[in-house]
Amino acid sequence: FFFQAEDGIRDFCLSRGLGDVYKRQLMRYLNVADWLVFLLMLPTLVVYWLLFSYLKSQKGSVDKSLDIIPQKNIDVDTLEASVNKRLSFGLLKEVLDKIAYYCFCLGSVYFLEYACLTGFSDRTNPKQKTPSGNFMQDNAYVILTFCYQFGVFVSRSSLELIKIKRVWTLTFLQTINFLIWFFLAIEKVHYGRQVFPLLLQFTLMVWVGVMGGASYVNTMYLILSHPRLERSEKELAMNTVAFFNDVGILSASIFTLVIDNTYLQY
Repeated sequence: FFFQAEDGIRDFCLSRGLGDVYKRQLMRYLNVADWLVFLLMLPTLVVYWLLFSYLKSQKGSVDKSLDIIPQKNIDVDTLEASVNKRLSFGLLKEVLDKIAYYCFCLGSVYFLEYACLTGFSDRTNPKQKTPSGNFMQDNAYVILTFCYQFGVFVSRSSLELIKIKRVWTLTFLQTINFLIWFFLAIEKVHYGRQVFPLLLQFTLMVWVGVMGGASYVNTMYLILSHPRLERSEKELAMNTVAFFNDVGILSASIFTLVIDNTYLQY
């Protein structure tokens, strides 16, 4: 929602938040009304609810692994929560000391990649008021968002094949991506030059998504298997690192709003 708002503030008529990307393409090519798009999405809620209900029914195996003995009139969620330590500022500080490295790496990666996706790629491929007739050029930003999501999908599905312990390397590589996209945006906005052809941009955006997805999935895995974290601390650790992930995304949104309306303003 925030990114849709960010795009809408900058260019209300041509808002291109990720949700709008897919909605607009469906309306454009199938001539489907806006309200019908949302109506067609309702069945997916039923599928989600059924899958969630199935997973919830399998929670008995979790009880056995934690040696939890079911008690009368106490639900499974309450029993699982009883395994965790009581939340306090002292506990939060203790957990944060153990996972600060992961929080920094993941938050930084997501700041860098969302700056590339919602800011620099948009400036590099501005929406033209008059279509050029070239499909890829006219829909460059939409295709770039797809490339990003594809990269994230691939890397988040790769944990069984490869595990990366030095997640700082992913942050470093994402920094290089950030600098490249920043350079492309500067060249386009200030000099009117498209330095990289679109196919190369699409490939680079897939790589941006790969770095972000790999950082996310490996960070979560490393926290769950962290030798210094007690089992009763891991839920708090997961929530804490997820918070820093969101801070990175929010910071990228604010950064994009500022730079797109100042230094990178057309």
